[in-house]
Amino acid sequence: MRALRTIPIYVRFAEAIKQNSPDAWIINYTNPMSLCVKTLYLCGPVQAVVETNAVFERDAIRPILAGDLPECVKELIMPAVENHEAILEAALTCNEELVVKAFMNDPQVKGRKCKEQDIRLLVKDMLDGTKKYLPEGWSSYKR
Repeated sequence: MRALRTIPIYVRFAEAIKQNSPDAWIINYTNPMSLCVKTLYLCGPVQAVVETNAVFERDAIRPILAGDLPECVKELIMPAVENHEAILEAALTCNEELVVKAFMNDPQVKGRKCKEQDIRLLVKDMLDGTKKYLPEGWSSYKR
Protein backbone atom coordinates (compact mmCIF):
# COMPACT_ATOMS: atom_id res chain seq x y z
CA MET A 1 0.00 0.00 0.00
CA ARG A 2 2.95 2.37 0.30
CA ALA A 3 2.82 3.07 -3.45
CA LEU A 4 -0.49 4.87 -2.94
CA ARG A 5 1.36 7.61 -1.07
CA THR A 6 3.63 8.67 -3.95
CA ILE A 7 3.30 11.99 -5.75
CA PRO A 8 2.59 10.52 -9.23
CA ILE A 9 -0.22 8.39 -7.81
CA TYR A 10 -1.76 11.39 -6.00
CA VAL A 11 -1.53 13.45 -9.20
CA ARG A 12 -3.33 10.72 -11.16
CA PHE A 13 -5.97 10.44 -8.42
CA ALA A 14 -6.54 14.21 -8.41
CA GLU A 15 -6.82 14.35 -12.21
CA ALA A 16 -9.23 11.40 -12.32
CA ILE A 17 -11.36 12.80 -9.51
CA LYS A 18 -11.50 16.25 -11.10
CA GLN A 19 -12.55 14.78 -14.44
CA ASN A 20 -14.92 12.02 -13.32
CA SER A 21 -16.23 13.08 -9.91
CA PRO A 22 -15.81 16.83 -9.39
CA ASP A 23 -17.85 16.72 -6.18
CA ALA A 24 -15.89 13.83 -4.68
CA TRP A 25 -13.88 14.06 -1.51
CA ILE A 26 -10.24 13.00 -1.47
CA ILE A 27 -9.75 10.64 1.45
CA ASN A 28 -6.38 9.96 3.04
CA TYR A 29 -7.35 6.65 4.58
CA THR A 30 -3.82 5.94 5.82
CA ASN A 31 -4.22 8.46 8.65
CA PRO A 32 -6.16 6.49 11.28
CA MET A 33 -6.53 9.31 13.82
CA SER A 34 -8.38 11.85 11.65
CA LEU A 35 -12.14 12.05 11.27
CA CYS A 36 -14.44 13.75 8.81
CA VAL A 37 -17.00 15.64 10.85
CA LYS A 38 -20.49 16.49 9.71
CA THR A 39 -19.87 20.18 10.37
CA LEU A 40 -17.23 20.34 7.63
CA TYR A 41 -19.72 18.87 5.21
CA LEU A 42 -22.58 21.13 6.28
CA CYS A 43 -20.70 24.38 6.87
CA GLY A 44 -17.46 24.07 4.96
CA PRO A 45 -16.73 24.43 1.27
CA VAL A 46 -18.76 22.04 -0.87
CA GLN A 47 -15.65 20.22 -2.04
CA ALA A 48 -13.67 20.32 1.20
CA VAL A 49 -10.50 18.26 1.18
CA VAL A 50 -10.45 16.27 4.38
CA GLU A 51 -8.85 13.24 5.90
CA THR A 52 -11.14 10.62 7.33
CA ASN A 53 -11.51 7.07 8.44
CA ALA A 54 -13.78 5.22 6.06
CA VAL A 55 -15.32 1.81 5.59
CA PHE A 56 -14.43 0.44 2.15
CA GLU A 57 -16.91 -2.10 0.82
CA ARG A 58 -17.34 -3.77 -2.54
CA ASP A 59 -19.79 -1.16 -3.85
CA ALA A 60 -19.39 1.75 -1.45
CA ILE A 61 -17.05 3.89 0.58
CA ARG A 62 -18.66 5.22 3.75
CA PRO A 63 -16.90 7.92 5.80
CA ILE A 64 -17.03 7.59 9.56
CA LEU A 65 -18.61 10.78 10.86
CA ALA A 66 -17.86 12.16 14.29
CA GLY A 67 -20.91 14.42 14.43
CA ASP A 68 -21.31 18.13 14.98
CA LEU A 69 -18.51 20.34 16.21
CA PRO A 70 -19.02 23.19 18.63
CA GLU A 71 -18.83 26.56 16.86
CA CYS A 72 -15.65 27.50 18.76
CA VAL A 73 -13.89 24.38 17.45
CA LYS A 74 -15.17 24.95 13.92
CA GLU A 75 -13.61 28.42 14.01
CA LEU A 76 -10.27 26.81 14.81
CA ILE A 77 -10.33 24.29 11.98
CA MET A 78 -11.87 26.32 9.15
CA PRO A 79 -8.57 28.06 8.27
CA ALA A 80 -7.03 24.62 7.69
CA VAL A 81 -10.02 23.50 5.61
CA GLU A 82 -9.84 26.65 3.50
CA ASN A 83 -6.10 26.20 3.12
CA HIS A 84 -6.51 22.61 1.93
CA GLU A 85 -8.89 23.95 -0.72
CA ALA A 86 -6.27 26.51 -1.80
CA ILE A 87 -3.54 23.85 -2.03
CA LEU A 88 -5.75 21.60 -4.14
CA GLU A 89 -6.66 24.51 -6.44
CA ALA A 90 -2.98 25.48 -6.71
CA ALA A 91 -2.01 21.93 -7.62
CA LEU A 92 -4.76 21.50 -10.19
CA THR A 93 -4.21 24.92 -11.80
CA CYS A 94 -0.40 24.87 -11.57
CA ASN A 95 -0.41 28.20 -9.73
CA GLU A 96 2.82 28.90 -7.86
CA GLU A 97 1.49 32.12 -6.30
CA LEU A 98 -1.44 30.23 -4.82
CA VAL A 99 0.99 27.70 -3.33
CA VAL A 100 2.89 30.57 -1.68
CA LYS A 101 -0.35 32.15 -0.46
CA ALA A 102 -1.55 28.84 0.98
CA PHE A 103 1.72 28.38 2.86
CA MET A 104 1.53 31.92 4.20
CA ASN A 105 -2.05 31.30 5.39
CA ASP A 106 -1.31 27.92 6.95
CA PRO A 107 -1.95 28.17 10.71
CA GLN A 108 1.26 26.31 11.55
CA VAL A 109 3.36 28.56 9.31
CA LYS A 110 1.69 31.70 10.66
CA GLY A 111 2.42 30.55 14.20
CA ARG A 112 6.12 30.42 13.41
CA LYS A 113 6.12 33.91 11.86
CA CYS A 114 7.88 32.74 8.69
CA LYS A 115 9.08 35.41 6.28
CA GLU A 116 7.57 35.54 2.80
CA GLN A 117 10.98 35.21 1.15
CA ASP A 118 11.63 32.00 3.13
CA ILE A 119 8.25 30.60 2.09
CA ARG A 120 8.97 31.45 -1.55
CA LEU A 121 12.32 29.66 -1.28
CA LEU A 122 10.60 26.62 0.27
CA VAL A 123 8.02 26.53 -2.55
CA LYS A 124 10.79 26.84 -5.16
CA ASP A 125 12.73 24.00 -3.52
CA MET A 126 9.60 21.84 -3.37
CA LEU A 127 8.74 22.46 -7.02
CA ASP A 128 12.33 21.86 -8.11
CA GLY A 129 12.51 18.66 -6.07
CA THR A 130 9.29 17.23 -7.51
CA LYS A 131 9.37 18.61 -11.08
CA LYS A 132 9.64 15.18 -12.68
CA TYR A 133 6.36 14.17 -10.99
CA LEU A 134 4.39 17.35 -11.68
CA PRO A 135 1.69 17.60 -14.36
CA GLU A 136 2.57 19.25 -17.68
CA GLY A 137 0.96 22.51 -16.57
CA TRP A 138 3.89 23.07 -14.24
CA SER A 139 6.34 22.95 -17.17
CA SER A 140 6.04 26.72 -17.53
CA TYR A 141 7.26 27.07 -13.93
CA LYS A 142 10.50 29.09 -13.98
CA ARG A 143 13.19 27.12 -12.17
